[in-house]
Amino acid sequence: MLFVLLRMFSGFEEEWKSDQNVFLEANGDFTYHGLFFEFSSYFQDHFQEMNPQKIQELCDYIEQFVRDDSKNESDDNVHDSIDNAICTCFLEHVGRNPDWDNSWYQTPSQKEELLRETTMYAELPKYLGPKSIKFYSNWHKT
Repeated sequence: MLFVLLRMFSGFEEEWKSDQNVFLEANGDFTYHGLFFEFSSYFQDHFQEMNPQKIQELCDYIEQFVRDDSKNESDDNVHDSIDNAICTCFLEHVGRNPDWDNSWYQTPSQKEELLRETTMYAELPKYLGPKSIKFYSNWHKT
């Protein structure tokens, strides 16, 4: 999973290997949840400059791991863990509606962040597959 993300988004490697990455253990161990949480920050920060084909490739890739809850899919713990990590640490995080608390955005850099997040929040759904968009849409009902 890590190698696929690094292949798709080579710029993510620097962030992943950074001393600031609290999700990567000194011995190289990590969880899927930590991987997708760290990747979600990278994704948010770089979404506007990403090649749309790469975004689509990522969304097509993660779609194969997202479970369809209506079918009660569950065949192994690893697949369940990946699904949970993608949904809770990627789709929920990158899809956080910036309008929920835009009073936090006061400084020029925070306002720039709001613009980035608003753009991503509006644009990402067009790339998501049916299972991912179902989760994303249900999560973002207000």
